[in-house]
Amino acid sequence: MKIEDIVQRKYNELPTGQKRVAEYLLQNTFKFSISTVAQLAKKINISETTVIRLSYALGFESFSDMQKYIKNQFLNERDLQSEEVNMNKREEKNLLNLTVKKDISILKSMIETLDMDKVSEVIELLMEASEVKIAGYRASFSPAHWFFSKLSMMRDKVTLISSASSLNSPGDLIPMKGGKVVFFLLSFPSYISETLSIANIAKEQGAKIIVISDRMLSPVARMADICITTNINVSSENLISVSSVHSLLNLIATGVELSNAKDISKRVRMINDMYSKNGYYLE
Repeated sequence: MKIEDIVQRKYNELPTGQKRVAEYLLQNTFKFSISTVAQLAKKINISETTVIRLSYALGFESFSDMQKYIKNQFLNERDLQSEEVNMNKREEKNLLNLTVKKDISILKSMIETLDMDKVSEVIELLMEASEVKIAGYRASFSPAHWFFSKLSMMRDKVTLISSASSLNSPGDLIPMKGGKVVFFLLSFPSYISETLSIANIAKEQGAKIIVISDRMLSPVARMADICITTNINVSSENLISVSSVHSLLNLIATGVELSNAKDISKRVRMINDMYSKNGYYLE
């Protein structure tokens, strides 16, 4: 398991001081792995004891054991990172080539790091839920709308929570009594406060929260029962990518479809026939 996953699972249980150390760890993973306890304490402006206690809270036998774990993870990922650095050095100043190759690099990284157990758990939750409520705004709206369109073809009681309805028509946020509700939230920079508000409402209702985001400690991801992350190259102003987001959602949708292929195929045919008869499709 990646250190990011370990931190995300334990984050809400950590005291405030340890949360600060955990956030520094995720933002400066390599530096954390080669720094002494004293150096980290000084950098974060916190006690050495707090730094050491984080390692115990995350399930490690010692601080050095945690550092060794992080170093091993870094070494496993270094070849992929080196390949990306070398590619960038050789790259021509052609925006189209840069964009396509960056997308390919991100997708390759996703293949290497994606936790398929989490994906399977998400698919199971989406199939078993009595209702699925989907939300995503600004940069997250396009993939959220696509996933809503796909999932609503395969099962009933799927709602896309629009910005207007979540504030002015709160009925969209209220689940059926006794139902097993799943909120499927997409949250990518710039993070929108409304998505966090919906997550808080979902948590109060006892609903399951699935979050797709770019990092484990994004504001909404901290509320998640399950969070799956994917890189969107947010550090670049020109090469921000959503291809991995759509690929991840397509993977989840395909998993849902394959899990109940016969019934879903029948439902899709019925919907398509209805649309065709009513002139919804031009061809």
